[in-house]
Amino acid sequence: MATATAVRYTARYENRHHINPQHRVFTTNRPFKEGYVHPSRVSYQALADNIVADRSSKVDKVRAIYAWVCKNIDYDTTYSIYHADECYAARRGVCQAYCELFYHIAKCVGIRTRIVTGKSKDRYGVIGEKGHAWLYVDLDGKGMLLDPTWGAGGVNGNIFTRDSNTMWCWYDVDPKLMILSHLPENEEDQFLDTPITASQFTTMHPATAEWALYKLDIDRFFALARSNRLEMPKLYPGRDGAIVELLDIPLHRTLRVGRCYTFRIKLKDSRYNIYIVNYRTNTDLSEWQYEGDGIYYINYTLRDSDDLRIVYGREGQKERQVLIDYSAVTEDDRRRQNQDNPLYKPEMSSVANLYAKEWEDAGVDGHTLARHIKDQRIEALPIIYTTYGVTLRIVDIPMHHRLRKGVTYTFSFYPRTTGKWAIVENKIKWHRDFECSPDGRLTIRITPQLSGMLILSLNENEDKFYGVIGYEVEP
Repeated sequence: MATATAVRYTARYENRHHINPQHRVFTTNRPFKEGYVHPSRVSYQALADNIVADRSSKVDKVRAIYAWVCKNIDYDTTYSIYHADECYAARRGVCQAYCELFYHIAKCVGIRTRIVTGKSKDRYGVIGEKGHAWLYVDLDGKGMLLDPTWGAGGVNGNIFTRDSNTMWCWYDVDPKLMILSHLPENEEDQFLDTPITASQFTTMHPATAEWALYKLDIDRFFALARSNRLEMPKLYPGRDGAIVELLDIPLHRTLRVGRCYTFRIKLKDSRYNIYIVNYRTNTDLSEWQYEGDGIYYINYTLRDSDDLRIVYGREGQKERQVLIDYSAVTEDDRRRQNQDNPLYKPEMSSVANLYAKEWEDAGVDGHTLARHIKDQRIEALPIIYTTYGVTLRIVDIPMHHRLRKGVTYTFSFYPRTTGKWAIVENKIKWHRDFECSPDGRLTIRITPQLSGMLILSLNENEDKFYGVIGYEVEP
């Protein structure tokens, strides 16, 4: 049997970006089932001993192994390495390889681990075609969820990039956060009192590393996501890591002029300042109340219908980075919308993905859409992704979330931003042959051939596409 080389690992495991310093281990009454893992011909004992040296508790050992795997294994963009031994030798692998390597190292130090398999979806709600694997760790009757593959970094095209800022977002993950992006094949592996269905998983707002990174209230976030009435503000990752914790912020994208909102933020680095920017108003920390332990709060009354942003920057430097972005409407505008727009009527509350403001911003008339929903008996609209704002004005698109293979559909719209557009079937088949009218309208007719996700996507740079409108093609 080969022996894994014992390389002394001396990096610190207590990371200042760690989402759960108090741990989110949870109690489970289920007997532990290990599951199948490919056998290994390599002895990982020496490596394991070095990784967990000076670590006495199981939690600390798990954290050390997770950190080692995330920092030393690249994602295999050729999708050819699935097992631990090959992964360790090449220092790269796919999700199964990450998990098997973790399993074998953990086993050497007495930690029981099970590989969980299922589906995952990215920040734009696109469900991966190949499936995904992550980990459940047994801690003497308590459990912990982690995903070392996502913790290691991300892939754009065929380029893997390690991301130390978000590494700890996928360690010790609350089941209510994990389920927003990871759907296990076995319902019991959700570890929820009330499991969600596959159709709910498809339509629920996906979890992103930013929501974990900034320590938002997961219970509140999950309740809104599960209700399919989640209209999140735009949240941006910081280049300097998680210098704040968002203890209390409005979790609705649209704020109302004249209303008072509470922002409560913990600032981890005193070299930075936090600003609220709304048209001519620029509120810095001198106007916030200080609670102690780096925590500031402000009860802020929105005065202008311009967008509101929370930004931050270092003291004495002009450069600032956007942390959160809200839109704003006046109370009269909101009341008029609720009175005049049938999309806000109670009978529309059961329609999934009915984010009225987003569809209106995309040029869809509320009365026309309401009639269409009623006439066609639509239970779920397509998913409209607005992470980067509404980037098109719709002329004609399918308004059912579920499409059928072999049926031809028309997509016609006016772009509101520069870039290349495509319709993508399961990240495999790309349709780019849009017709462009003299007034700039793009039109394409496609007949889906693959089951799974179909996404109208925008490419604003050479290697990054993001979803704009999402569908599910029935088998």
